[in-house]
Amino acid sequence: MFIVLLITFFTIAFFVTQSSAKDPIYNAKVNIRLEWSDVDFEEPIIPRDEIVTLNLSVILEIKVGASFGTGLLEGYISRQATAIIELMILEYPSWCYSTLKYNRLITNISEFAEAKTQLFININENAPAYTQGYIKIRARVDDLGLIKGDNQIFTLTFRPAFFPLIKTELPNINTKEINPNSNAIFPIKVENAGNAKTKVFFDVENVPDGWSAVIRDSIILGETPGSEEIVYLTVIPSNDFGYHYEESIINVKITPTFVDNVDKVGTPIYGYFIVKNRGFSYNGLEFFLLIFIVITIIVVIFLRIFRRKNKKENWLKFLKFRSSN
Repeated sequence: MFIVLLITFFTIAFFVTQSSAKDPIYNAKVNIRLEWSDVDFEEPIIPRDEIVTLNLSVILEIKVGASFGTGLLEGYISRQATAIIELMILEYPSWCYSTLKYNRLITNISEFAEAKTQLFININENAPAYTQGYIKIRARVDDLGLIKGDNQIFTLTFRPAFFPLIKTELPNINTKEINPNSNAIFPIKVENAGNAKTKVFFDVENVPDGWSAVIRDSIILGETPGSEEIVYLTVIPSNDFGYHYEESIINVKITPTFVDNVDKVGTPIYGYFIVKNRGFSYNGLEFFLLIFIVITIIVVIFLRIFRRKNKKENWLKFLKFRSSN
């Protein structure tokens, strides 16, 4: 009896195998899809400042024919059999790091099943701004008995945001003592440490009345990290007439922005410079000298008129005296 049953089983298995190879209705096969929300990838990812978490859904569908495949799937479902989904990150850019929260997902075998995981992305500060980045993920399910497994590769795209970052090199000595008729010059080296061409603005603050401070409004640094340029701050102290013994702290605000959109602003850097104004200034003496000359001329004219008047009066008095005698 046992031998008869064994022969019957192999006979049925043989004909099922032959019919499934010839009959496309069978086709018991796993189909994997990896889905994510496009909203998660719409906004560029800020380098260094954040680790972005993206939600991923792995959809497992089993496609079967109308004959043997259907019965086969129902048999797995009734036994509450499980399928193991293997996930692996195959490739990502050198300027970022990416990892999955779960590399292995387990789900029940059914016509439709869904398992979730998360993808973490951290972007380095040297990532080229607004360029397309790619992350390739492989999802694999081995054969589930007579149900053929699946092996797919999915590509996620994203963009790093602009990361406005600069470095400054200020003079070792940021204090200068000068006389009122000279000026103080300070070199400021600015280096691009961000990930795109950067426009840097300079604003001078805290300039006292009677003083002036001059610097370039802006410069553009190349997108290559390490691109640098030197600008010069020139401070001219008060030089009114008289003796000066004063000092001032001049602030320079240095602000990086994206060259194509200056509304994308980074954190400003401040430089502080102390200028001591010491000494006597003759500036303005010409004005006082002019006033003195004008007053002198007026006095001379007045004295001449006065002398002429006195001389005339004295002469009239003399003639009057002689006529009376």
